[in-house]
Amino acid sequence: MKKILLQLLIAFTCCVPAIAQGTDSLFVGTLADARLNAGNYTSAIITDYGGGTFFYDPSDVTSVDNTGTVFVTSGGERFKRIYNSTINVKWFGAVGDGVTDDADEINDAANAARNEHKELAFAQNANYLTSEPLDLSDLTVDANNATIVASNSASPSDKTAIKVQGQITSYYNLTTDADKYKSVLKLSPADLASLNLAKGDLVKIISDLDFAPSSGENVSQGEIQKVYGIDAGSGKLFLFGYLEDSYKVSDNVRVAKVTPATFKTKGILNILQDGSSGSQGVIFNLTEKVNCNLQITNAYMRSVVLGNSYAANINIKSFGSEQNGYGYGVIISNATMYSVITGLVQSARHCVTTGGDPSGGVSWGNKVVDMTGSDIFPADVFDSHASTGSIYFENCRALNGYKFNDTVLVCSGFKIEARETHITDCYVDGPFSHAVVSDSPDPQRIYINGLTVKDCFAGVSMGDSTDLDILSVKNVVATRNDAIGNIVVLSGSYANLFLDNLNSVNMGGLLISPNVTLPNIVTLSNSSVRFTTQQTTSTTGFSFAYVRSAVNVLRFVNCSSENASYFIRASQTVNLYEAIGCAALSCPSTINYFEKLTGNINLIGGNYGDVVNNGYFIYCPLGVGGLTLSGGVTTSGLTHLRGIYVLTSFSTFFNGGNHLTFTGGVFHSASILPVTDNSPVNAATLQSGLATKQNVPVNVPVTSSSYSIPLNSGYYTYKSSAVSTWTLPAVAGHTGLSYKIMNQNTGGFNLTINSNTGGNDIYNSTTPVNTLIINPGDNLTFYNNGDYWTVIK
Repeated sequence: MKKILLQLLIAFTCCVPAIAQGTDSLFVGTLADARLNAGNYTSAIITDYGGGTFFYDPSDVTSVDNTGTVFVTSGGERFKRIYNSTINVKWFGAVGDGVTDDADEINDAANAARNEHKELAFAQNANYLTSEPLDLSDLTVDANNATIVASNSASPSDKTAIKVQGQITSYYNLTTDADKYKSVLKLSPADLASLNLAKGDLVKIISDLDFAPSSGENVSQGEIQKVYGIDAGSGKLFLFGYLEDSYKVSDNVRVAKVTPATFKTKGILNILQDGSSGSQGVIFNLTEKVNCNLQITNAYMRSVVLGNSYAANINIKSFGSEQNGYGYGVIISNATMYSVITGLVQSARHCVTTGGDPSGGVSWGNKVVDMTGSDIFPADVFDSHASTGSIYFENCRALNGYKFNDTVLVCSGFKIEARETHITDCYVDGPFSHAVVSDSPDPQRIYINGLTVKDCFAGVSMGDSTDLDILSVKNVVATRNDAIGNIVVLSGSYANLFLDNLNSVNMGGLLISPNVTLPNIVTLSNSSVRFTTQQTTSTTGFSFAYVRSAVNVLRFVNCSSENASYFIRASQTVNLYEAIGCAALSCPSTINYFEKLTGNINLIGGNYGDVVNNGYFIYCPLGVGGLTLSGGVTTSGLTHLRGIYVLTSFSTFFNGGNHLTFTGGVFHSASILPVTDNSPVNAATLQSGLATKQNVPVNVPVTSSSYSIPLNSGYYTYKSSAVSTWTLPAVAGHTGLSYKIMNQNTGGFNLTINSNTGGNDIYNSTTPVNTLIINPGDNLTFYNNGDYWTVIK
């Protein structure tokens, strides 16, 4: 069908050659007519679809007829189209009706645009059926909301809609090792000259060393870097920035020059795949500064593969990839460096995957930003393989996990195997098994700062195989509706561990499993656990439920739990180094705040109250070993109970009877208020290093006729009806010990002293005495100042 085009006869100096023929213009309907009849004219105006104005160039005797910008007459004359900076695919015969196969025509137009350094334009809202891949390398494409409809009929072995492909030279070996964070490569001067490098060029460094041998991925280490300059005489090649990895000559480290392809879009380029097995959207390889906006639908295998590329910027919307085998939204592959991926992937197996293949090289420094993965099934939304150097996720979202027969499948928001991973201000809304999971020996550093979790069994879960130099988890909020799971679950090994501002609702706090190796001190700060209803099962607050080693000590700062069965629970030896400013509220009946904490307990400040009914403040079950609170050599290692508030509704402050020992610590009695404990502590030895003149927390009813007061600061009530004599400990060695003694009987009793000297060591007002009568109704405080037992009425 012919279309009459409005002709703009604008002569551009750069496009119009000197004219040596006649001065008339030929008006023809088709290009075929122009080839036959234009020989005697200086210009030809073609009015058919894709036509335009062409001028004769007598100086050109070599250009090939490409049907779009150059045509050759039957007499050999070259006529060239007059146009500005854009080549339109319709000039080459692309129809864009969604029925006609336009693959050859578009590729012809792309070749012309590349050769003439022009932009390539599609018609507005056109649908271009293509039976084979389009090569759009080194082009800027004016998309005009056009759609590439890939049928793949002519290329069943390569069902890729678009390819953007650069080139790479032969490799040349380095002559010296190249260290991480350095910016110099050393070759022989001859090899450096063969690379023919200039400032701004790209080079790929690669070796035979397996980057992550335990993973089985068989990907060699490697990266792409930009050249800053060369020293031809010494063979030194200088880089912008620095190397991300270290390379050894013994591993056959070598370097090649990359001639990268570029690709840019103006507007959104739509790609509609046919959904057949193996179909793909866009494959980028050996590129630089890709900057494009894509919408890809029904790419069965992959929507975008970005391989061996430098500083790409891709915004993608991907819909409807296959979910049971491949189905990748975006793959960041091999030595892809410092690129940014944004957008949406819906209905796929993975949203973003990073990793490599045996051709070599791993990705470093790429960022996935403002990316949403929705309805990803049945695997992980954001999936980094072990053949990944470093990856950054910023403001990403994993949404709409799947349940099958009301069971959450084993999938996660983020699966981490990369050597270094950063997750910042991300959001996971399940159901998923984990928001973030890692169970691989390959990662070395994981940084999480800002994570919101909904409806996951675990917030951050590290498996038994984890072996990290650094794990930093900060600013996490996790919620569920059914009181299941924990906000952080740790197994494996950690050289450095940082935990701060972890807050969960209807999920437990920190769970440390048996198979774990921790730093010497583990600190959890500014964190909370809140259950919306009281828990009566084994749900926990900050649950050290299965701590393996007594070497590690635990430190809590400004942490709280509410309605949890336990604040801290441990089934093995735990050293509670410090709990400062913590709170445990609404403990259920008969369940404990602290279970089986052995070693040092150092509680400073905090609120442990609002108990439902009874319960114990510190509980050590009888028959399973005693609770030993012991001090170390230095002050920092001592056991302290200082400045805490414990509600009176605890039936027992300490439980365990003669299984409880408290030695070498500081029991700062008066600052633990307002506990009253109506049961004796039996053989416990609560040695006080400090005490004050205020109320003391341990209330011991004494019914025996004679009684030797133990080394427990406390409140001792005389309830015997018989004549009694009480004996105070000796002054020497017990400075700071204090007692509050009340006579609730109708008769008095004698208070004497176990004196080392036999002297008068009870200082009553102004008179030192050896024996003091405690009359009915007396309520006296006795304080050991190092010289006397001082009586305060």
